[in-house]
Amino acid sequence: MTNDLEKFIKKYFAKIDQYILNHKKILEKFKDTDINYLILKPILIDQAVSFLNSVDQRFPKKELKKTINELNEIYDFYKELVKKSQMLETVFYESYLYQNPEYQTLYKELEAVNNHIKYLNNAIKKIDLSKNDKHSKTMYVNMITQLDKAREKKQKLHKKLTKIEKEKKDEFLKIFPKKLNKYIEVIEHVLNIMIMVLSKVIWVKARESSIINNFFNQINKQLSLKAFINDYLKKNLLRNKPDVRDELKKLIEN
Repeated sequence: MTNDLEKFIKKYFAKIDQYILNHKKILEKFKDTDINYLILKPILIDQAVSFLNSVDQRFPKKELKKTINELNEIYDFYKELVKKSQMLETVFYESYLYQNPEYQTLYKELEAVNNHIKYLNNAIKKIDLSKNDKHSKTMYVNMITQLDKAREKKQKLHKKLTKIEKEKKDEFLKIFPKKLNKYIEVIEHVLNIMIMVLSKVIWVKARESSIINNFFNQINKQLSLKAFINDYLKKNLLRNKPDVRDELKKLIEN
């Protein structure tokens, strides 16, 4: 792997590496589960927090809110990675090739040459050869010579750019997709554990709120994750996809 691709990959996935480092202890403490918490996030995290916040607007408090925001950030990044895995050429061109210093330098040179060619073509059109004076003829010959040299330079630059593009694209498509898929697997594992833990912590923290406790006492309902899921299933049984329903049922049976 070339040095620039290695640097690009390191920078591209730095956010995940940092997130894993920040949550190393919790990832080591909790083993993976056979429940797919990832597809349950909109219910166990988003809807649960939204519902509890509607009861007590001070919920969640600062520390829990920060953790939820971190989870949302990495979850959005995960969705973006999955999307990018289906459009690798776009990632190659927009994020890697066009940001490559060598390619950028040559590309700017090519743009300058193209602008110079455009200028020369316009200038040549304005030369009046009908007067048959020596100055006009000399200027015309000089500009035609410059134009030939500029076109020759354009061809050389285009050839260099094409070569760089092919070499870097071959290497990129050989290495990056494997790295991307590996990181997607890693982030799925991280998110699964974080959602599993947070979905329980949310309800533990909810019990610390007197407003939420009073609300649940008034409606005579249990203040717990399982009660929330049972209630959710009753209200939304036909709305959700079968895999979501199955995972929710599996969760309350555990």
